[in-house]
Amino acid sequence: MIDRPFKPRRESLTAAVQAIVKDTAFDEDEASRQLEQAIREGQLRVYFVGRSSLRRTEFESIDWNSINVRNSTINYKPHDAKNWAVLLGGPGMAMRAEIEIAERRRLWPAQPAVSGKRGRPPNVDWEGDVRKFVHAQLDHHGWPDGADPEWKSQADVERAVARHIRDAVGESQIRDHTKRLMAEWLSSKAGK
Repeated sequence: MIDRPFKPRRESLTAAVQAIVKDTAFDEDEASRQLEQAIREGQLRVYFVGRSSLRRTEFESIDWNSINVRNSTINYKPHDAKNWAVLLGGPGMAMRAEIEIAERRRLWPAQPAVSGKRGRPPNVDWEGDVRKFVHAQLDHHGWPDGADPEWKSQADVERAVARHIRDAVGESQIRDHTKRLMAEWLSSKAGK
């Protein structure tokens, strides 16, 4: 078995900006500014990979005067040079800038995902709104009777409740609550 040294996973500067946008509340411009600042301040090391040799070369961020991660260019001006040189992305250059993914995640950890589909089903006010609705329907139509084709059984009352609450819960829950509310209405009428 060959024991190979650990090589941290890396990503391009453009991919890092997209990951920061995905993991945080930043837009693309703010993510770019944050990444540029972290590189300038030495919080992130940048590695350059040439296409021909695929040899990684590390440059110190203190030599950089201008960084633009939007188009994956890093401009640097040596202390004795008069003109700006483009290290990456310029004509004739074949190098790619990368940072370590673990370092990016350390500086900008992902926010926990929030999904609207989890948790309890929508809350239905069985004791207030639905109780009033069922009792009003029974007051209007009376107790379900086989002679009335539109109001002949508990199932008709359940369908009316389902329409009223817009099918916010399952059939069995509607059935259980409707049965209980109908029994309450009947006992209140018997007590008069």
